[in-house]
Amino acid sequence: MKVENNEPLKVEKKEKSYESYVSIKHPVEINGVLLSSIKLDFSKLTGDTVLKVDEELRDEGFPTGFDNIWNQQAILKIAARAAGMLTEDLRKLHAGDFMEVTFRTRNFFIGW
Repeated sequence: MKVENNEPLKVEKKEKSYESYVSIKHPVEINGVLLSSIKLDFSKLTGDTVLKVDEELRDEGFPTGFDNIWNQQAILKIAARAAGMLTEDLRKLHAGDFMEVTFRTRNFFIGW
């Protein structure tokens, strides 16, 4: 494709982001640090991550494991890994903030 001056049109490709930043509306203190945002980095997740989550859920008494993208326990574990946090720490979030973190995680995979 050429423009008026006969030079090729330069198209800049924007790299796809695999990160999402969630602002925490009700900051909580975790390990002595006031948490006001969470960075979800999905780029470091692999198939092995998903399989380990499935195995953990089965070990914890969930016989179907990671059976679907709507499984809140599975999404919590995936979100914790993406955030580099413990699931126990994410559970301390205000319900609205917790839902936003898990929704962002689920929506990332739905939109893949």
